[in-house]
Amino acid sequence: MSRVLLGGGFVMVALVTAMGVRDLTIQDVIALVVLIGLYAVAFRTVFQHVRRRSTAVHSTVPTEPALIGMLFLLPLGLVPLAVLLAQLLGDPHLGRAPREIVRTLAIRALNGWHCVGPVLVLSLTGVTEPDPARWRVLLLALAAQFVFDLGSGALRAAALGDGVTPILRPMAWTFAIDAALAVIGFCAVATGLGLPMTLVLVAVPIGLVALLAGDRRELAHSTVRLDREISDAREEARLDPLTGLGNRRAWSEAVEAAEAALTDGTLRADVVVADIDGLKEANDSRGHEAGDALIRAMAEVAAATAPPRTTVCRTGGDEFALLRLVDRDAPPVDELVHVLRQAVLARGEVAGGPFSVAVAGASCPQQPTIAQAFRVGDAAVNADKQMRRVARVGSGHVPAPREPTAGHDSGRPAGRASTL
Repeated sequence: MSRVLLGGGFVMVALVTAMGVRDLTIQDVIALVVLIGLYAVAFRTVFQHVRRRSTAVHSTVPTEPALIGMLFLLPLGLVPLAVLLAQLLGDPHLGRAPREIVRTLAIRALNGWHCVGPVLVLSLTGVTEPDPARWRVLLLALAAQFVFDLGSGALRAAALGDGVTPILRPMAWTFAIDAALAVIGFCAVATGLGLPMTLVLVAVPIGLVALLAGDRRELAHSTVRLDREISDAREEARLDPLTGLGNRRAWSEAVEAAEAALTDGTLRADVVVADIDGLKEANDSRGHEAGDALIRAMAEVAAATAPPRTTVCRTGGDEFALLRLVDRDAPPVDELVHVLRQAVLARGEVAGGPFSVAVAGASCPQQPTIAQAFRVGDAAVNADKQMRRVARVGSGHVPAPREPTAGHDSGRPAGRASTL
C-alpha cells in the first residue's frame, strides 16, 4: 500500500505540473518524444556492480543524461510527466493485464520522485539554461535530486519495516554513478550546437552504457553456460556410457567420501563386488552385441536391487561394485549379496545365452579401509572364477552354480564369493 501511495503521489505531481505548461513549440515536442525514448532505453538498462569480498549486488540505470536533457531542453513543468511516461515505456511488463495497470503505474512511478528535487530548485532560482557560471545552483539541483531519491526510498523501506540502513550503501553507489553521468549530460546540453546535435550527444553515454551492460549480460550468460557445460562434462566423465552407472572415477570419489563419513565411528561401509561370467566367450561366440547385453543386464539388476543411497558403478569391463553406508548394527553385507544373487538367478538367460555372476562382499571397519574391503571382495571373486575356469577346462563343461555354504544368507564370512 505504501508503494501505491508514494507512486500515486508522484503521478499527481506529474499531472498537475504538466497542466501548467502552455505554448509548446515543435522543438519542444520533438525533444519530448526523443528524450522519453532515450530515458526509456536507459531505464531498461540495468547496470550491476558486485562489491569485492561481498555478496551484495548493487544496480542502477543510466537515466541521468536523459534527465539532464529534460531539465534544460523541456519546459520544467513537463519533466515529471516525461519521466513518468518514459518509466512506463521502459517497463518490460507494460502489457500486463488491465486490472494491474493502475497498480503498475503507481509502483513504477516510485522511481520518478528523484526528478522533483531539481525541478523545484531550477524553478525557484529561475535557471533554465545550462550555464556553468551557475554551478552552485546546479550542484544544489543535483543534491535535491539525491535527497528526493533517498527520501522516497527511505519512506518505502520504513513502510516495509526494513529500516533505512540497508539502502544507504546501494543508494550511495547509485548517487556516485548519477553524479558522473550528470556531468556528461550537462556537457552535452551546454555545447550550444543545436537541438539535433544536443540530443545525439545526450544519447551517446546512454548508448555506451547500454552496450556495456549488454556485454556484461552476455558475459554472465556465457559464464553460466560454460559452467553448465563444464559441470555436464564432469558428470559425463563420471558415467559409464554403456550402462549409465558410475565409472571407476565415480567409484573412487564415492570411496573417498565414504571414508570421510566413517570417521565418527557410527557407520559401516559395505562393499559388494560382482563379476560377469563368460563375457569374453559371449563376445567371441555370439558377438559384442551379446556381450553388451550381458553388461547392461548386470547393470539393470544391480541398480534395481541396490538399497537407497547405494553407489553402483561399473568398475571394469565385466566388473561391478556396490557401496553403501549403514549403521554398524545393520544387517550384514551378506544379505545384500543374497538379494543380488537371487535377482541374477531370476533374470535367466540374456541374449540367448547363460547369465551368471560371481559375487562377494566385504565390510569396513572389519577391513581397515574401504579400498581394502574392495580388494578382498575382488580377490574372492577372481579366485572363484579362476577355480571354475580350471574345473571347466578339466571336465569340458561349466560346473553347476554352487550353493553358498551354510549360514551364507545370515552371516557368511565377508570376502567369500558365490556364483550366480
